[in-house]
Amino acid sequence: MQDIVNHFNTHFTTIGERYVTNNTQYQANKLNDYVQDKIPAGVRFTFPFIKLDETKKLLSKLETSKATGLDEVGPFFIKLSSEALAPSITYLINLSLEGVFPENLKLAKVNPILKNEANHTAIDMYADDTTLHTYETNEEEIERKLITMPTP
Repeated sequence: MQDIVNHFNTHFTTIGERYVTNNTQYQANKLNDYVQDKIPAGVRFTFPFIKLDETKKLLSKLETSKATGLDEVGPFFIKLSSEALAPSITYLINLSLEGVFPENLKLAKVNPILKNEANHTAIDMYADDTTLHTYETNEEEIERKLITMPTP
């Protein structure tokens, strides 16, 4: 059984490499230069920090039936404890907007899901179902709302 688990893990953690050709290399400096060329002088692109009341509002809308992540802390508990957790979650979100993200939250639970009417013995016939920490799911929603146009 452990061999099967390891095989799935290897498959899902290396699948991206199979779709990248040798000619496709990520070059951060070229991307940075391109972006800098598109932004007029004196204009800054920023994400405004999220406020405590915004975090509380999002926590109140959590779907409590969603799965838990590796931390096994489900959305029901987070929603129930939102008053106590909101300041810490707000702090973490604002840190991540500055490029700081805790290492232990960079993990996810990945479950293989067999594609419709597929051959269950072929590993390529499985898709991954990734479950993030509840905190990360909320952060993604918050970041989508915070994207703003550059202002002088």
